[in-house]
Amino acid sequence: MFDGFWSGLFSGLFGPALVTWLGKFRYGVIFLLSMLAVHLGLFLLGVYAKGFRAAVQITLDKTFTLTGIFVPAGIGLLVMFVAFIGSLNKSHTGQLQKSPRSKNENKDD
Repeated sequence: MFDGFWSGLFSGLFGPALVTWLGKFRYGVIFLLSMLAVHLGLFLLGVYAKGFRAAVQITLDKTFTLTGIFVPAGIGLLVMFVAFIGSLNKSHTGQLQKSPRSKNENKDD
């Protein structure tokens, strides 16, 4: 029940700032950095769970499999898509646009 509340709260607080920050970079850079961040995060998780040597071995074994390529690529494409959608909401000044409202919307009937 509270999942929607927390999701809305965090996306409302951090979403516009994240989209503005991502808008400074090219889409290819966003894609590559997010793929590298996924691999680095999984490596650090492996270091925490299994130790450094085991994490290195697991990373070398799993990186060039289909799952090791397509899952980080999918996450990278998702982050790139979010940056693209956020860039559509920017005006020419670089500020986020406010949604247009009709004049009758604020009036009480």
